[in-house]
Order: sequence, then structure tokens, then C-alpha cells
Amino acid sequence: MYHYTVNSGKKQSKNAGHGILRVLLAAGAAAGLLALLLLAFFSLLAAGGCAAEKLTPLRTFAGVHTGVYACESAALNGEDVLRQYRSVTVELREDGTFLLRAAPAKGEARQAEGEYGFDEESGILELRGSLYGRRFAKRCVYEDGAFTLLHTSPGLRFAAKFRMLP
Repeated sequence: MYHYTVNSGKKQSKNAGHGILRVLLAAGAAAGLLALLLLAFFSLLAAGGCAAEKLTPLRTFAGVHTGVYACESAALNGEDVLRQYRSVTVELREDGTFLLRAAPAKGEARQAEGEYGFDEESGILELRGSLYGRRFAKRCVYEDGAFTLLHTSPGLRFAAKFRMLP
């Protein structure tokens, strides 16, 4: 074991006080990962777009596809980020709104809301909302009770697959 002396002349371990620092760094990393997942999700949404006039009325979509969708997989630059969470879900409500909930393995769950629409002819689901004052819209293909959100930008590749819960 290595020791060093301070002006007081007492011996202290080099690791003294590092336990608290490690806990703070781990908590900061977990909070940062959650923030990164939510930011990546909404950045992903911000990258897409769709002409609203091409979307069918929300009532048409609401009866068939409303429900809760669980995230089956989520990867950021090829690294699995879903293992850091108890659950990540998107709820498509009958009133044409959605609610995203992300519950990390430790800590409090976070959520975000927006609106959605559906083009029955093309099978395109569009999620719309705002984050930090910026509007976003993201289109994804809806097929067999599932959809995948994809986003690519310089230095960032994000993919999350959601499937409707039974």
C-alpha cells in the first residue's frame, strides 16, 4: 500500500475520498446516459419530416394502432444502451398524442410527449413535438405492430426498435 505525507505529517491513503468521487461520477454518468438517450431520441425525431397534409386523420389511426410499445433494442453508435434501463416505452394514445417513458436501472423515470399521425397508404408513422423549444418530426415505417426509429448524423448513429405490447 502506498502512502504519502501532507503538511500535517499524518499518513493518508492515496485513495482517501475517492469513493465519494466514484459514486458521484457513476451517478453523473448514469444521468448523462439517460439524457443522451432522450436527446438522441428527440434529435432523431428532429431529423425527419413529413407533409402533414398527407397524413390521414388521427381518428383513423387511433383505433387500430393505439397502445403501448416496448423498446426491444436501442443502440447508439453500435453500443447497446437499452441494458442501462428497466424499460423504455412509447404509448400511442387515442387522442393522437404519444408519451415516451424512459426508466433507468437506477434513478427516476423521465418522459416526453408529442403528437403522432399515420399515412395508411405508405404505412408511415410520424411522431411530432418539441424539445428545448425546437420542433421535431420523425417518420418511421410501421409494420406488423412494430416500428424502428433511425437517426444518423456526423458522429451519431442511433436505432431503437419498438413493438406493441400484447
